[in-house]
This record gives sequence, C-alpha cells and structure tokens, in this order.
Amino acid sequence: MVRNYKRKSTKGTTSSNVIANAIQAVQCGETVRGASRIYGLDRMTLTRYIKRQRENPNVQLKPTYKHRVFTNEEEDALTEYLIFSSKLNFGLSKKMTCQLAYEFAKKNNKRFPPSWERKKMAGVDWSC
Repeated sequence: MVRNYKRKSTKGTTSSNVIANAIQAVQCGETVRGASRIYGLDRMTLTRYIKRQRENPNVQLKPTYKHRVFTNEEEDALTEYLIFSSKLNFGLSKKMTCQLAYEFAKKNNKRFPPSWERKKMAGVDWSC
C-alpha cells in the first residue's frame, strides 16, 4: 500500500444500502436520473448497478476497485520463501524482493501495473 495516502475523492464510499434503495426506487417507478439525484449517486453508476441486478439478483452492491496482483495463498507462498531463505542466511534485500515478486507475477501470468514491466520489479510500496 501507499505509505502516506490521502483520499482525494469520495469514489467507492457509497454504502450498499444507498445503492439498494436507489435501485428499489427505480423499480417502483422513479426515473434513474431522479433516483440518482435523490440518493446522491452518479446516473451511470446507478444504471450499471441496475443492469447488474437484472442479470443476477444476488449481485454484490458495492464497488470492487481493489486490483490485487497476488491471491492470499500466493502472497503466503512468497512470504514462506522469504522467511526460509533468510533462515538459510540468504536474506533478500528490498530490491531483490521486488524483483522476485515481479518474476513470480510474470511466471504465473498475473496482471500487474505497467511500471513493473518497465522496471522489471514490483513497486516499492508493494513490499511494505
């Protein structure tokens, strides 16, 4: 994660209850534009959630913005390897750890930021 991140917008902070209430209002006859004004949502965001709910009534009504490179199991495997190598007196530096993470992501065909490809290593914030 970023070391000193300060949120600059309110994107993704809308509760699922507000989204569900707005969808319910549209289903009860309110226009999408009117419901978006009443509940303080963006019109296209509300439209997207309505479409998702029509396709799958059990859809999760909250934003999914987190894009992780590794799953928890893969991060655990990397952690175990780093601990094992340090016990063998072959501890990796922070830079080498980032290079290892990049290689691990590349070998497992993971999606990662373009900066990783340019630098041939994971970002510094990844290892913190």
